[in-house]
Amino acid sequence: MYNLGEMKRLLAYLFIVLGLGLVVNGFALADLTFVSWGGAFTASQQKAYIDTWSKGSRVTVENYNGGLGEIKAQVNSGNVNWDVVDILPDQAIVGCDEGLFEKIPQDREMINDMIVSPISDCVVPQIFWSYVVFFDKNIFPGKKPKKIKDFFDVKKFPGKRGVHTWANGLVEMALVADGVKPSKVYEVLSTSEGVERAFRQLDKIRDHVVFWSAGAQPLNLVASGEVVMSIAYNGRVGAAILQEGRDNFEYLWDGQVLEQEYLAMLKGTKNKREALEFMKHASSAKSLALQAKYIPYGPMRKSSIDIIKRGEPWFNTGANITKHINSRPKLLKRSVLADPFWWADNGYNINEIFSNWKDGGSYGFAQKTIAKQISKPSKNLVTKVFEKPDEEKKIVSKKSKIKTIDQMYADGYLSKDECLKVKRKVLGDGSQVSCGETEIKVAKKKKKKQKEWTPTKVDEDTDPPVLKIADIVTVNNPDYTLDLEVSDKGSKKLYVEVDDIVSRVTDKKGKFKVKRYSPVDEEVKITAIDQWGNKTSKTVKVKVVTNTTQIVKKLEPLNPLSIKGQNKGDKIALIIGIEKYTDTVKANYANLDAKYFNEYAREVFNVKSENINLLIDSEATLTKINKGLFKWLTGKIKLDQTEVIIFFAGHGLASNDGKELYILPQDGDPDLLKRTSISRSELLKEIINLKPKSVTMFLDMCYSG
Repeated sequence: MYNLGEMKRLLAYLFIVLGLGLVVNGFALADLTFVSWGGAFTASQQKAYIDTWSKGSRVTVENYNGGLGEIKAQVNSGNVNWDVVDILPDQAIVGCDEGLFEKIPQDREMINDMIVSPISDCVVPQIFWSYVVFFDKNIFPGKKPKKIKDFFDVKKFPGKRGVHTWANGLVEMALVADGVKPSKVYEVLSTSEGVERAFRQLDKIRDHVVFWSAGAQPLNLVASGEVVMSIAYNGRVGAAILQEGRDNFEYLWDGQVLEQEYLAMLKGTKNKREALEFMKHASSAKSLALQAKYIPYGPMRKSSIDIIKRGEPWFNTGANITKHINSRPKLLKRSVLADPFWWADNGYNINEIFSNWKDGGSYGFAQKTIAKQISKPSKNLVTKVFEKPDEEKKIVSKKSKIKTIDQMYADGYLSKDECLKVKRKVLGDGSQVSCGETEIKVAKKKKKKQKEWTPTKVDEDTDPPVLKIADIVTVNNPDYTLDLEVSDKGSKKLYVEVDDIVSRVTDKKGKFKVKRYSPVDEEVKITAIDQWGNKTSKTVKVKVVTNTTQIVKKLEPLNPLSIKGQNKGDKIALIIGIEKYTDTVKANYANLDAKYFNEYAREVFNVKSENINLLIDSEATLTKINKGLFKWLTGKIKLDQTEVIIFFAGHGLASNDGKELYILPQDGDPDLLKRTSISRSELLKEIINLKPKSVTMFLDMCYSG
């Protein structure tokens, strides 16, 4: 009979030599909780790798609406109930950076099999879903659309186009239609010229667009003939063809934009080893291929597609599914792989420009100014994984196994004799082996020595200018001035750059004033430049301590507070700004917009501070907003005397039929709009029933779904 220690060593031996699955802490794994989105997608996960999970533990499935709110609450409280979650790439990046997810050992074989490199050390791959154009082929009995440029050509293919109400996917398609290679889209889109190029392309269809905000809408728009083509989620189109008999629907794959989805493990889970084994199973090539039997999304592993092709007809209805897979190699050269790093850095600005376009605005000075703030992300998505030659792959594989054996020997799972025996099995019986070190080394190519370049002519002045200004400045007015001084012995011309605007220093003593406006604390980067291009930069932290009773006497012409309203009668303002949502993605800078408007309401509309109710983020839940609307307002409004001002910055959503618009509170659920959100029409009705003198509403929302 083996004791427990001997049994562990035996199992470790079997795992390495025979390739068996790892079994730890006895013979039974603990129960796991797997969290996903619900509906047909989670049903496909259940059948593909939960029902096929055979490691002895039970997997319980729970649904959520995305976001990091609940995950952060569990991790920070130390009461972690979830083990593995299905997560979007931007949330995976943030969650990993904030320590909400466990680091996952990276499997080189799996990484080489992926179409893109993992976006984080905390994830394993799942599926691609995509924005894709489709149409009713019966509408085009002759020549049919074949390229993404046909979607933007209303002369060649007349008719309305269905377009979603947010920028993701659409701006990338616009650039591909304008001739940019899919692999170069984000390089071009990281320049102000590239952004303008995309929106000039969008201008070609703006008068021919029907907007949609819910996934089912584009199918209905095309089926009814209201539009001749539409952008849609590929899974929706595939399900309509495969399960609803919509054989008249046809994809236009050219220029599709692929989005990623991953699995992550919560930090602090009590079932770390079991969860890791489950994630390995769920991200295996076989499991990802099996998932495509039940939902037409594309696996993120190349070998999964090979499994599907060999097993056709693969779909559960007996139909062939390969032509519905959006990640098959034939399509990738003309597909854009969405870059979550680019969108994390530039999403707010590009959506600001898009909102203007959607509302019918022209691409003018304001849009060009915003476009200049768009730049290359700090980190790029790796879209082509380096494939090692076969021999080097074998060496790396052996090296990985040897490291594992050494670790097990160090941890006491293997005796020295067992360690040596296993190593000989891996390397061959004739190999010289020892335990505690890795013998295999990958030969490195010798680098050619590079000859050092020596300049023949050196600029006489290489010293940067001296920039004098305090590191921290406290001001008592949002309209303030920073005083600084610039000097340089070798230069007669000096410049100061702030917010990409370069100004000449004309004062003989080098004194310069930077005029600013901000109702909240900010950091200002100031760069001093001499005539030879030498630079000195400094970031100044500005603390704004405003006196609510102070009245500013003079403001700059371009300052919005220079507009002064007349104080006639009673005025009240309810101001709401939500950036950080519990159950959906962030609305970038919405809370800052609300803070700006708070200052604007006091200075321009002359609303007294005690008549302003400011709700930011966690203060803007459904209950607290309702209290503000139907309790606070009711107590403040005087019949035919009170002027009511309402400002909301955050997410807004439309009903599936597009007839009703909703304001989403901080804890609102996008899938339960009627129960957890505020109807705009009902809000107006309630306020009008209170019979104020006037109502002015400012709604800064993107009605997306």
